[in-house]
Amino acid sequence: HGKNTTLSDDGKALIAATDGYISFRQGTFQVIQVLEIPGNVDFSVGNLKYHGGIVVHGDVLNGFEIQAEGDVVVHGVVEAARITSGGNIIIHNGMNGNFEGELNAAGDVRSPFLENTLVSAGKDVYAGSIICCDVFCDGTIYANSRMGIIIGGTLTAMHAIKARIIGNKAGRKTELILGTLPHAIREKDGLEKYEKTVDDTMSLLEKNIAYLKGLENLSDQKANVLKQLEDQYQLYLAQKESLQQRQEAILQQLDLVEEAVIECRTIYPITKITIRSVSTKITEVTKDAKITLNENGDIEVMKLR
Repeated sequence: HGKNTTLSDDGKALIAATDGYISFRQGTFQVIQVLEIPGNVDFSVGNLKYHGGIVVHGDVLNGFEIQAEGDVVVHGVVEAARITSGGNIIIHNGMNGNFEGELNAAGDVRSPFLENTLVSAGKDVYAGSIICCDVFCDGTIYANSRMGIIIGGTLTAMHAIKARIIGNKAGRKTELILGTLPHAIREKDGLEKYEKTVDDTMSLLEKNIAYLKGLENLSDQKANVLKQLEDQYQLYLAQKESLQQRQEAILQQLDLVEEAVIECRTIYPITKITIRSVSTKITEVTKDAKITLNENGDIEVMKLR
């Protein structure tokens, strides 16, 4: 028996000591917690779902999906695929999602370039260039490498966005949103939509309850239905209170966001900037800019030292 395996008490069976996949190497059976794909994720491999980490030594092709509780590392390129990771996502040769690809990481997302992709990161995003992407990041977005370009799309970050160049001479619309927790905002939006569904259901239950209570001499069957409707109403009422409490907790969390800042060597019009609830547009080419809220709560463009 090898790594992450143990012998049974009678010595006749091997037992996995951890989740993973089984491998026979150097004369021993082992349980490996990182799933390694030697080539591409394509029709020969199919979609992947794994409790540990996944390392792909080739590319991830159009339409395929990877789900991992650990880190996902791709040594090639990623096309219009979907990758979800409970850790970090690291792509060595970049991604063009063709407006269909998605990256969802509980940790960081790292790639030399990201194009036409929806990106969601629980921590930070690092990319040499970010072109026409929608990015949601609970930390900082870094595009300040040698290329360091952000063009097009909407980028939302809690703390900061740091790049060499934002926008381009052609005036491609780029939107930057700071000072919010993107994942909290998206959760809040989802809770509000679900609360409306709960309200609609409660309204229907109220009408049915009122109708049955208005009847004289209810039969046992209708009395039983009335009791079930009243029980359902109380369950939905408790659910509504829970939804409201979660929304209040999110609002309190958003209030804790500290200073949010944009730093870049060049920013082009027409870049729209929103910091917390304050918005402005860049109307002229600005060099060495540091953009943040001043003491009066207005967006201020300062010289980057």
